[in-house]
Amino acid sequence: MSRPRICSGTACASTAPAKKNCKPGSTTLAPGVTGLNHYLTNERFLDEELRNYWGCHAADNGCQRYADVEAVRVGNLKITSVCSLLLQAWQRYQLPLAITEAHCTCEEQVRWLHYVWEEVKAAREQGADVSAVTVWSLFGTFD
Repeated sequence: MSRPRICSGTACASTAPAKKNCKPGSTTLAPGVTGLNHYLTNERFLDEELRNYWGCHAADNGCQRYADVEAVRVGNLKITSVCSLLLQAWQRYQLPLAITEAHCTCEEQVRWLHYVWEEVKAAREQGADVSAVTVWSLFGTFD
């Protein structure tokens, strides 16, 4: 059986695979927490007017061609809030949630983490069970 996925707006995470043909007496356990990664550029803006974009934004799904641009880079476009995405995941899975990566550029990291933290607080106030926020990577990554 394939793994259920959350691909609503910008969050995308997997839960543990369901076990098939379990032995008598065995138990299938649901995951204790569903982890969600959310980045500033996850949400996409798709536009069929390819002539309005650089060639590097051209994409297709096998049936249609379109421009694929990060929604945050499109002026006057409201992106889905982290709170809304958390509520969608909570309503769908009814499992405790965690933001497992809250990361963006070094210059914007503190602002972004503050935004994610406030959105988690708002989701919790509306009933979502969000148990953690983690930062990837707190001190940056070095080679």
